[in-house]
Amino acid sequence: MAEEGKSRYDKREKELEKHLNIRIIHLQDQLKDKEEQLENFQTQFKKLYDDFSYNLELIYERDKDIESLNKRVQEMTKIISSKDSEIRDLKQNSQRLKQIEQENTMLYKKLESLTQDRQVKIPGQYLEPRAPRLDYKNLLKDNRNTITKKISSFNNSISVEKNQISLSKEPINIDTTTKPILELNFDLEERIKALQEENSSKDRKSSSLANSRVLETTPEYDEDISDYPKKIEKMSSLHLKNNTLENKSGKKQEKEIGELIKSLQMFKKQSDANSRSKLRTYDDQISALNEDIEKLRSGDVRSASRNGQSEDGDRKYKPFVRPRSSFEAR
Repeated sequence: MAEEGKSRYDKREKELEKHLNIRIIHLQDQLKDKEEQLENFQTQFKKLYDDFSYNLELIYERDKDIESLNKRVQEMTKIISSKDSEIRDLKQNSQRLKQIEQENTMLYKKLESLTQDRQVKIPGQYLEPRAPRLDYKNLLKDNRNTITKKISSFNNSISVEKNQISLSKEPINIDTTTKPILELNFDLEERIKALQEENSSKDRKSSSLANSRVLETTPEYDEDISDYPKKIEKMSSLHLKNNTLENKSGKKQEKEIGELIKSLQMFKKQSDANSRSKLRTYDDQISALNEDIEKLRSGDVRSASRNGQSEDGDRKYKPFVRPRSSFEAR
């Protein structure tokens, strides 16, 4: 019985040992699996750690970039605000410039209208700007000397003729063709006196101009001074031709009077349009010269002496006095 019991016990132990060995083997296999899993988890953990550290570094770098960008944005906002203020100023300046340009255009139009009013409009001719004349003093002296010489010679010849007429006892027989020439002779004497007075006024004006620094050359100034010798030469030619009354025809007298009318019309164009008195005087003088032309053509003359008396002894010619030009008015 005891042996049977031992044999059973031994069998039982052997069975238990087998089971234990199998279990141990199974547990060892599980342990190996767990170790392998642990190694895998460790490698994954390392990878995750590395990724995490890398991401942290990236985040730090991004934060630095964001800070720098924020600073730059602030600077740009300041620049934008300054540019906005500059744009506002430029807009205001552009508006001012537009206003100034409009004013300049208006002033330019006014200047064009004034220059067009001042210029003499002659068909086929255009007035060109003249350079400033530096030798105006010498020109004034020369013109003054020539004018005074010619006027003195005219006065002497006129006084001699008056003395001869007063001394002559015989009555002077004047034809119908010579009477208008005598009228013109008396009119020329009065015109020479008026030119002499005007020359003295021009001398005073030239002395005042000599003190000024800027030389203003206008077409009126140049034409008034430079035309005196021409006018006086015309007067002298008329006076010398009047001494030879019998050899002169009426057509030549008409041409000379026509030239005087043209000169008066030129002075009328140069004068101010607002001065009505000057225009009236020019119109009166032109109408008187036209009447002289009509008298020359018809042969009907009232005057018969150098004193300007008519056949009735009442009417006299008005002295030819040219009104002041716009240059003299200045």
